[in-house]
Amino acid sequence: MDPVRYGIVGLGQVAIKGHIPELLRIPDIEIVAMCDPDESARERALQLVPDAQCYPDYDSLLQDPTVDVVLIATPNWLHKEQAIQAFRAGKHVFLEKPIGIDLEECDAILEAWRQSDRLLQVGHELRHANLMRTMRQKIDEGLIGQVQMIVLQEFRFPLLPGWRQTGKTGGVMLEKNSHFFDLFNWLAEAPPARVIATGGNNVNKDSPLIDHCIVTVEYVNRVRATLLMCLFAEHGSQLTIDVIGDKGRLIAYAKDQRLVFYSRKEPEPQEWSFEPGADGSFHMGFKTEHESFLRSLREGAPVICSGPEARETMRVALAAERAVSDGTVVESLNE
Repeated sequence: MDPVRYGIVGLGQVAIKGHIPELLRIPDIEIVAMCDPDESARERALQLVPDAQCYPDYDSLLQDPTVDVVLIATPNWLHKEQAIQAFRAGKHVFLEKPIGIDLEECDAILEAWRQSDRLLQVGHELRHANLMRTMRQKIDEGLIGQVQMIVLQEFRFPLLPGWRQTGKTGGVMLEKNSHFFDLFNWLAEAPPARVIATGGNNVNKDSPLIDHCIVTVEYVNRVRATLLMCLFAEHGSQLTIDVIGDKGRLIAYAKDQRLVFYSRKEPEPQEWSFEPGADGSFHMGFKTEHESFLRSLREGAPVICSGPEARETMRVALAAERAVSDGTVVESLNE
């Protein structure tokens, strides 16, 4: 069977260090074209994929008949036009998160997708990670009973300089924390009802963005999910996802790639470990998200993290951004 042929637009860090190396690990995927207006970016990419056709403009990539899938890894404010153009050109689309910078852009992309006969997957990779997929499997098996609480704690270094440090991205809640809100929605398995959030910029004064926050999302099934984020903790970094049910507690340790279960009845925990980098050496889930998309393209398997699911994540992220900036509780997430 012929490989699925990718064209990549946007040759910054997430493509050079993330997508390209992971795609090269998958035998049934071939990178045939790449695009970036920056010549130095194209030169760096060609060092990794010397046989690919490299274009300085997006239209040329879209006109390339060898491209089956367009992987869009450009700044957030370019997603709308580039995704719509790709669908109109008859390409499948793998779109890096977030799907857009507001709901109007998101809906325009979804309309173009619905009018095409192509597939759309949004790059919220954490739900593809071995650690998180096993957590979800254990929850589905009833190990912790009915989910009641989700607590995610991230303590890390500031966002790197560049376009992510601008207000054009839609804000930290959308640009970065949308990964976590996607997990919340996926694990809570219910529509979000309201968002309570507080945060600000206390330390990273050279950035226009918030550097810490506490966000609680309440769901219609009474699950409560809380995010604690700090972007001025360069050492002792931590990313843990804690899901508590009425029968027990599961904790995912991202750094150690461990999953630990504590029963309410038994004193000794159970533990599962995962090989670091097996599902993505740049970020966990980066390789497996493309393997999942490949199954959808080849076998018709449902897309994991579809456009409508990404829209739900955007609703939560925008509500959290609004709650922090206005100092209010967002009671309605409808629009």
